[in-house]
Amino acid sequence: MVLFLYNVLLSILLILGWPYILIKYARNEDGWRERLGNYPELDGRILWIHAASVGEVNAVSSLINRLKEECPQFALFVTTFTRTGKLRARQVYGEQVFYAPLDFPFCVSKTLTRIEPEALILVESELWPNLITRTKSKGYPVFLVNGRVSPKTLRRHKAFNGFMGPVLNSVNHFMMQSEEHAERLRQLGANGGRISVIGNLKSDLRERETSSRSIRAELGLEHSREVMVAGSTREGEEEMILEAFAPLKHRMTLVLVPRHPERIAKIEQMIEENGFTYWKRSEGNTRRGDILLVDTIGELRSIYGAADIAFVGGSFRPYGGHNPLEAAVYGIPILFGPYMENAGGASLKDCGGGIEVQDAVELRDAIDHLLADPEERLRKGILARRALEQVRGASEKAFSLILNELDTYEARSGTSE
Repeated sequence: MVLFLYNVLLSILLILGWPYILIKYARNEDGWRERLGNYPELDGRILWIHAASVGEVNAVSSLINRLKEECPQFALFVTTFTRTGKLRARQVYGEQVFYAPLDFPFCVSKTLTRIEPEALILVESELWPNLITRTKSKGYPVFLVNGRVSPKTLRRHKAFNGFMGPVLNSVNHFMMQSEEHAERLRQLGANGGRISVIGNLKSDLRERETSSRSIRAELGLEHSREVMVAGSTREGEEEMILEAFAPLKHRMTLVLVPRHPERIAKIEQMIEENGFTYWKRSEGNTRRGDILLVDTIGELRSIYGAADIAFVGGSFRPYGGHNPLEAAVYGIPILFGPYMENAGGASLKDCGGGIEVQDAVELRDAIDHLLADPEERLRKGILARRALEQVRGASEKAFSLILNELDTYEARSGTSE
């Protein structure tokens, strides 16, 4: 009954939103077809991996690499919801990447009939009711890896009095980032016997072998000048970062990496209005200003390797924060705002490797302190790296749990290689 009401609501939204959908996807024929479940024929045994956007694509990369190495009998069918996520996934995994179907029954059923996956692996918080229940009804196991449930998500779903219960019962195994996220999932109605706390897949990221000097040369940054990378910044944050940077620009270079590249033009205007000079990543590696504005996709992880200090975006506004571990791997101190509940900022703060700042003034003061005290900067960087090392191994745990379930499914269904 609950799922029926969900589909009625979706149908109403589809009718009301049809003009918007038509305009949004009219110029992207492949995207439109894929959203409706029209995919090319795929041969062999398929594992379907769904990651919403760039962050989720990066998070699951270590697990995907392990699946490719250890399970060559499977072909991977990777889907994302966002354009930037799809572009990033194609950079990492090749051409077998598509937009995910809309969560309408006919779109999901058409996809399942076409690709017949032996398992569906969802990343982080992608709990789509029709996608999950219809995959399960076909007899295919469903997993959630790197799972998280934000306080906002918990409040929203609890307001609908157990709506997610039937959906969650269709998931074979939840592999959660922390006990905190696991407890929220239990409160939504998930069976505790299907929940494992394995840690954050992002903790298995490895430091790039390229040296800081080489990365700086590639970006056009001076080796002798301090650098702060502000990564995954969101709407309303760049203004605060620029305010903090203004009195410090004679002492360091700012590398600004917006979460959504489509906002580049607006950020350029903001930079100019505030009297800064800048150059863009796409224009080459000749330094031409106070700020390097990164207008490319998929480079943030390596760009952190050029930094003396990192600021993690999505945290000055209630977005929930983005991944600080991409910076921690390089052993640098990490600054972030008060909204990091989705990204594990508390653990970095507790260990001493992270600094929470409330506004532009506190951000400026924290940067100023770290620039003036290289020993403190080094100490905090070591603590951030140590916190990362202590939680490695999530990818191995996820791989083992998935493989065990696939072996069980294979034995039950009689599938052979």
